[in-house]
Amino acid sequence: MPTVLRLLMALGLLPLVGCASMVPVTASNPMFVPASNHEQLWENTVDVLHAYQFPIERENKLDGVIETQYKPGASIVEPWHADSVTGADRLESTFQSIRRKATV
Repeated sequence: MPTVLRLLMALGLLPLVGCASMVPVTASNPMFVPASNHEQLWENTVDVLHAYQFPIERENKLDGVIETQYKPGASIVEPWHADSVTGADRLESTFQSIRRKATV
């Protein structure tokens, strides 16, 4: 078999090998986060919501609740938004209206 043909076959199968090796991460919902400094945990949570570009709608430190406004899901033409994790999520957000909201 020619070397060029072997190389093309290897490059064609490479994406399939990467997808097969991914292991989904599961977490409980809601998730308990132990913290010794409540104020620092609160500020870090707000920073993460801002990093994912969720606009904060309401904060209540007494109840310990942060709610964000609805945000449209990232589509294929918006690779800089990280809220759509997989390619299937991006494809769905492209052809179907998907809105996301975070409550912490």
